Amino acid sequence: MRVNDCMWLRLVKGDHFVPAFEHCFREELLAKFLYWLMDTYVVTLLRSFFYVTETKFQKNTLFYYRKFVWCKLQNIGIR
Repeated sequence: MRVNDCMWLRLVKGDHFVPAFEHCFREELLAKFLYWLMDTYVVTLLRSFFYVTETKFQKNTLFYYRKFVWCKLQNIGIR
């Protein structure tokens, strides 16, 4: 994602020249916004509706199970 892809980070002026410090500031602002969005909403939604796990046979691969499916699998495993 680039700074120019966001309408709220673009310069309002008609010129296309952006000083380096201004561009760095806008990149940092975009990075903070994306971090906040992922940390606040995406991770919270995933934790609310899914159980995330990994397995031994596939390293660095995450599996997402809906909570009610994981509960059924866990009950079968406990029995």
